[in-house]
Amino acid sequence: MDILIPIGIGFGANTLIYFVALGLLKNKHRAVKSTLIAPIMILISAYIMGRWIGMGLAVISFGMLAAAMIILFINFLIESSRNKRVTE
Repeated sequence: MDILIPIGIGFGANTLIYFVALGLLKNKHRAVKSTLIAPIMILISAYIMGRWIGMGLAVISFGMLAAAMIILFINFLIESSRNKRVTE
C-alpha cells in the first residue's frame, strides 16, 4: 500500500507537467513529448543518486511513465476519432 503513494505523486506530477506544457506551448504533440521526456530524466537522475533516495525517485518516475502512457493513449484516441470524422 505504501508503494502507491509515490506512484500517485509521480502520476500527479506528470499530469501537471502536461497541463503546464499544454498551456505554454498550445500544441498537444509537443506537450505529450514533454511528458514522455520527464520520467526518463527522473529515472536517469535516480540512477545517478543511488541509494534510498534514488529508489524513491525511480518509483516516482514509474508513476510518471504510467501517466505519460495514459495521456498518449487518450491523445491517440482523440486524434483517431477526429481523423475518422474528416474522412467520412
